[in-house]
Amino acid sequence: MSGRPHITIAESVEVLLEIRKQQQKILAYNKVQMLYLFQSKQVETVREISSILGKSETTIHRWLFQYKEGGIENLLKNRQIFGRPKKFSVEVAALVQQELRDSEGFSSYKEVHLWLWLIKEIPSSYQAVYSLVKGELKSKLKRPRPRSSEQEPTAINEFKNSLSERIKALLDKAHDQVKKYKRFVFWSSDETRLGLHTIQRRRITLRGVKPVGKHQWKFKCFWLYGAVSPSTGRSFFWEFSHLDKVCFQAYLEQLSLEYPDELQIIQVDNARGHLLSTSELPDNIILLFQVVINM
Repeated sequence: MSGRPHITIAESVEVLLEIRKQQQKILAYNKVQMLYLFQSKQVETVREISSILGKSETTIHRWLFQYKEGGIENLLKNRQIFGRPKKFSVEVAALVQQELRDSEGFSSYKEVHLWLWLIKEIPSSYQAVYSLVKGELKSKLKRPRPRSSEQEPTAINEFKNSLSERIKALLDKAHDQVKKYKRFVFWSSDETRLGLHTIQRRRITLRGVKPVGKHQWKFKCFWLYGAVSPSTGRSFFWEFSHLDKVCFQAYLEQLSLEYPDELQIIQVDNARGHLLSTSELPDNIILLFQVVINM
């Protein structure tokens, strides 16, 4: 299978170079390139051309047979593709689209293929599923947003549904404090760590070759504290060296000074650095924890 092919190539090297320039599809280009390499004596065996073009030896033999049967016209002729139609029905496409709306998603296009086949009992080819998901539905692999494995599945919706009631309860509890200010503003707050991390990008290598990239192991970083008010569009950011109660208290003091005439209700998560007592908070700031805690 991998020996020297017994075939006579009618076109000269010059003619093959000219034909190769005219090809707009990579498959046709590779077929002419195969003939050119054989005719110019740069390769002698099927195994050599298979390695250069990245095609199997069976594919190279099929191309050579096509050329032997009808010349270069037969080799470059568009082949009719048989098999299952690539188009799904509207109902199946809608079914897949509905499943892709789930934020859990799929880990690969192969998983979508298996889900259709095993769960919904809809037979299809992988290529058909890929064309539907990637081409028609414009869905692609994305890096998922991190979520704690300890978080309750219903926690987000419960927080959204009870938010207005919890804010009202906070205002009622701090009735004397509320009367001092003209109005209150709701903020969402969080922190993020910024440091010297090497950006790893994808690299293209041959199948089976694991790409290697340089990485700097640096641990210098700082914390960016931030809050955004959805109703007003305001934002307030400040840099600190650590994520702890001392820095968080200093951040709230800066926010308090920036808007001294308003009562600020700030939504925070339940990180230990946020657990400040009422006496440690500025007078015009009230914390709303995402999970109810007893202070």
